[in-house]
Amino acid sequence: MLKITTVYHNNLHQSELKDDWGFSCVAEHPNGNVIFDTGAKPAILESNLKKLHIDPQSIKYLIISHKHWDHKGRALWLLEQNPNIIVYMPKTSSNNLEKSLPINSEHIHSIKEHCPISDTFHLILSKNLWLNELALGIKTSKGIVAVTGCSHTGIVKIAKTMRLVTKEKIHALFGGFHLMRSSKSKIKNAVIGLQDEDINFIAPCHCTGDLALTIFKEEFNHKFLKNGIGSQYLFEV
Repeated sequence: MLKITTVYHNNLHQSELKDDWGFSCVAEHPNGNVIFDTGAKPAILESNLKKLHIDPQSIKYLIISHKHWDHKGRALWLLEQNPNIIVYMPKTSSNNLEKSLPINSEHIHSIKEHCPISDTFHLILSKNLWLNELALGIKTSKGIVAVTGCSHTGIVKIAKTMRLVTKEKIHALFGGFHLMRSSKSKIKNAVIGLQDEDINFIAPCHCTGDLALTIFKEEFNHKFLKNGIGSQYLFEV
């Protein structure tokens, strides 16, 4: 089974965990565990991982979606706990993301294009004028389970690119959709775009925004998954 657990987020699902602005989730898979982003503060990430019984030593891959502080946090803390983690992050024009980590390490990779990192995991690189951003695709028996950090480049664009590159339908889509403070018409267009992709489940969070969350819940109905700190969902692999 594939288990997706949200471990860092600005909305609580389990009251004993700590909330904070940022995002991180862990994908536990028979072919290796992945942590996607690290949130903002290592003390909160450490506390939530401990309470959710996720050992940093069990993590094989770290994906940093983009350069913003609330997603890369103190990834160094995670590397201190597990120096063998293989890190993937998008190439940045100023190299400021690369400079925040020991880039000379053979375990750290700066990504310039879409790439598979195994038969199970695929990275999608999307760009706009300001940044490059990685999204993760995980192959399952029902299609791709996709995870995005903030979707600065557009959630519909990312979903469509994921489908075209992996040549598989998206089964579930997790993460920030970056629609906070967006107009209702822009949110509706995102809804239509994702409905056109025929995604089975969506689990928006973080920077999606309250209005967008309300609209997505209304439009996707039973396909909408509540996503907060401590949320856990299982998928057949």
